[in-house]
Amino acid sequence: ANNAFYCEGNTALDFVNGSSGVTVSNNVVGGSVSGASGGTIPGRGTAQDFVDANALNVWPSINSPLRGAANSTLTPTDDFNKSARINPSDVGAYEADSSANNSGWAVQEAFKQLGPGDYIAPAAPTNLTVD
Repeated sequence: ANNAFYCEGNTALDFVNGSSGVTVSNNVVGGSVSGASGGTIPGRGTAQDFVDANALNVWPSINSPLRGAANSTLTPTDDFNKSARINPSDVGAYEADSSANNSGWAVQEAFKQLGPGDYIAPAAPTNLTVD
C-alpha cells in the first residue's frame, strides 16, 4: 500500500499469481498493472510526478498525484527523512507536506547517514569457503 511504481510504457506492477491475499491500496502507478484490479492511482510520468527523477530527485512535484493520496491507515509514522506523516499522507517514501523541495537526505550511492558517525560500513567477510 502507498507505494509509487513507475515503468513507463511497460508493466510497472505485475502480480504473476494474482493479488489474492495482498493489500493493494493507494499505489501510484506509471505504467500498466497486471494481475490486480483496483488499489491504484494513475501516475502521469516521472517527469511530471517528481522534481527530477533523472537526477535521482524523487521528491513529489507540487502537482504530483502522490501528494495527499495515501491510505493514512496504512502509512508508517515517519517518512524516509524521519519527518512525521501528516493527514492526508503522501504516497511514496516522502511526506512532502507543502514543500517544493527535499530538505532531507538526497538519494545517492552509499549508506544513508542520519547524523555524524551513525553508521559504520560492514567489515568484509573473512574465512569464506566454497563447498
